[in-house]
Amino acid sequence: MDNQIIIDLVYNRDSLSDEEITVLEQELADKGIVLLSRQRSQMTCASCDFFVPFIEFVTSPDFIVGITSGIVASIAWDSIKAFAVFLHHKYHDKKIKKIYPNKTVEEVPNIQMGFGDARFVLPMEVEQEKYEYAVDKFFEYASSHTPDKTTYVWYNEKDGSLITKSEEQTLKDGYKKQIEKSI
Repeated sequence: MDNQIIIDLVYNRDSLSDEEITVLEQELADKGIVLLSRQRSQMTCASCDFFVPFIEFVTSPDFIVGITSGIVASIAWDSIKAFAVFLHHKYHDKKIKKIYPNKTVEEVPNIQMGFGDARFVLPMEVEQEKYEYAVDKFFEYASSHTPDKTTYVWYNEKDGSLITKSEEQTLKDGYKKQIEKSI
């Protein structure tokens, strides 16, 4: 698989059907992109569940370097964006149930897109136009930044900017949020 664009998709049971995976694999293969997909094993997540996304798709940091110019860049990025838009159509305004020690809550699914050490949290709650804008902003960020450690990036709907946090700060914030939810 040398010099191929590869996307690794990890998803929770019942989040994507076998048929959807097959269609995605074929659509990406038609563009020269290999989709390696696997279902996450069922588990109890006793940590900050933010770090175990409902669905995540990642590719190597070389992906951005390899597609920064020309028609290959356009085709690859259009394919990634189409995949992200597919997920928005499927999960926009939908909640998933999460079980905590003393309650069950419904939340927006945590869906992440990653390029190397840059992890982008897809804003599933925003309308499609803003969502597509956010995905384009994520690509711009990934094209111009090569973090030396894991960095999480969110879209700020209020002003259209990006919010970045280190993994350490994200963990601290997530832990605090989980504690508040479980009380």
